[in-house]
Amino acid sequence: ASLLFLLTTALGLAWWAAPEFLRQQAEARGSELLGREVRLQRVELGLFPLRVLVRGLVLEAQAPASSSGAYMGAPIGASSNASPAAMPLLRLERLAVAVDAWSLWQRAPVVAQLEVEGLQVHVARTASGAWSVDDLRRRFPPAPATPPDAGPGLALTLRNGALLGGRLILEDALLGQRHEVTDLQLTLPWWSNRAEEAEQAVQ
Repeated sequence: ASLLFLLTTALGLAWWAAPEFLRQQAEARGSELLGREVRLQRVELGLFPLRVLVRGLVLEAQAPASSSGAYMGAPIGASSNASPAAMPLLRLERLAVAVDAWSLWQRAPVVAQLEVEGLQVHVARTASGAWSVDDLRRRFPPAPATPPDAGPGLALTLRNGALLGGRLILEDALLGQRHEVTDLQLTLPWWSNRAEEAEQAVQ
């Protein structure tokens, strides 16, 4: 009985500590991968159903260099309120993902829910024509085309997808224009790349 109690306590402590560990790892690995500061306010986990909830995700922008107008990496921790170009490239209030656990065992993941709330994307161009995403384009060049004989990819099904309260902002100093799209709402009841589900009707 004491062994069972210790094991249950250890698992409970591990589950309690896991969200903070994941949050720290996501910030560190994300910042290293993207070359920009990534910040996460909170991560929550659920078992029944298998669920991940992310709150307060921010991908910082780059600060434009004063001499050439090209975007240079902003120092970690720099304020994002100094200028429009320094606004975060991406801000997300909430991301909720629920997955069918049995589908993972079958190696054909079924995402039972994907809800994106409060997504804001801000892109800027300087008067010299440099874009605030140029560094990401250099980091992630287009992938080569997949050979025809590469075989089928991962089977994936998505249900109950939703984008709530999206916002897109384009600051164009070259043309002296600003474009903004607000209150974006998008729902995707069902999507799958499985051949056997290609003809399924969606209401």
